[in-house]
Amino acid sequence: MKLSKKTKRFIGLISFVIGFVASLSIVVDKWFNSQEFDGKFLFFSFFFLHFILKYVTWGKIYENEEENEFDKQIKAKSSRMSYYIIMMSSITILYFFSDSENYPLLVTVGLILVTLPLTEFLYSKRYKNVSK
Repeated sequence: MKLSKKTKRFIGLISFVIGFVASLSIVVDKWFNSQEFDGKFLFFSFFFLHFILKYVTWGKIYENEEENEFDKQIKAKSSRMSYYIIMMSSITILYFFSDSENYPLLVTVGLILVTLPLTEFLYSKRYKNVSK
C-alpha cells in the first residue's frame, strides 16, 4: 500500500509530537517527584519541538527543496527576530536566575551579544569584496 504525501507528513508530525510529549513528560516527572532536573531530556524536548515547528511551518524537515523569494524573506526576518529573543531571554536568565559565577552562561550570553554584529561585519566585507 502506497501512502500519500499528506499521510506521510501527518505520520511524521505525529511521531515528532509523541517524542516531544514523552521527553517533556520525563522532565516534568523528575522535577515534581525528585526535585531533580534532567538536562538531557529537556534538550530532546527542544529538539523535537524544533522539528514540529519546522514541519508545521514549511511542511518539510529537510532544506533541499527550492525556495521562493517570500520564503527567503520569512527566514531572514524570523532569524533576526529569534536572535533578539534569544539574546533577551539569556540575559534575563543570567540576571534573575543565576549568579555571576556561572561562567558557561556568561560566555554564552557574551557570544550571543557579539554573534549578529560579527556576522553582519563578515558578510558586509564579503559582499563589498565581491562587488568590486
